[in-house]
Amino acid sequence: MLIFTSSSRARFFQGLAAIAFSLMLGACNDSARTSAPDSGSQGDGAGQTGPGSTSGDGGQDPGGLGQPPDAPFPEPPGSDGGSAKTSCPDPAPVALLASEEGDGTFYDINATGEGSCGLPQPDDQMVAALNDHQYADSAACGGCLAVTGPLGEVVVKVVDRCPECKPGDLDLSLAAFSKIADPQSGRVHIRWREVPCDINDPIRYHFKSGSNSYWAAVQVRNHRNRIARLEVLGNDNQYRTIPRAFYNYFVAEDGLGPGPLTFRVTDIYGNQIEDGSIVLQADGDSRSQGQFPACDVTP
Repeated sequence: MLIFTSSSRARFFQGLAAIAFSLMLGACNDSARTSAPDSGSQGDGAGQTGPGSTSGDGGQDPGGLGQPPDAPFPEPPGSDGGSAKTSCPDPAPVALLASEEGDGTFYDINATGEGSCGLPQPDDQMVAALNDHQYADSAACGGCLAVTGPLGEVVVKVVDRCPECKPGDLDLSLAAFSKIADPQSGRVHIRWREVPCDINDPIRYHFKSGSNSYWAAVQVRNHRNRIARLEVLGNDNQYRTIPRAFYNYFVAEDGLGPGPLTFRVTDIYGNQIEDGSIVLQADGDSRSQGQFPACDVTP
């Protein structure tokens, strides 16, 4: 038989109160843990696309250049204003013009016109012709390279090919060569790597002269990252790939129809832009509603 004094009874009930409070606190903590959202979960509705929208490629191979991981477009088109850079998936090794070394020379761009890529020459003339191997039947066209020489660095756009150049070599415009070396040198050792082009405006679709409902050639211009694939939406509501020619046009030998057209363009990182209501006009441009993200490719 237990006998409680007044002091022992007080201590006994104090102990019971402490135990009850501890049990209540533990129950609250368990409830909070089970009701808190998983920090790694994602909300519904992500990854939807529409005309003018951008998204990841879902791991599909962009134009046979490799299998990039999923990479949803992290920002609305043009939202970064061309300043912020995004960590994009790594393209396939054969797709990325990785850091290279070779010889740098220069040529007269006024004597070559638009060059093999068929792109207009920029006003600043910061352009280059890439060796045949890495030109890769126009896959390199429109991409930008940061080139380092004895006097510094310059960013150029690939607009032509150099048949006599070895892998790693670049033939620069005189204006670009002068930024990295003394033109009196003629030939210098260079290092270069691929970088996003400094472009803020949306991409453009240029239709080659002679394009019509029964035969059409389309060139994607003004893109930050190199283009891997261009597709058109058919009457069956399915996209089909338009083959790319060595002169940097996507050519539909059987035509695209009268339009308006819906295009889906994919860059080498798997990012995509969809554009509807594209008007087919020979030797004319149609403006997109989007631009690719500036991928951070800092070595």
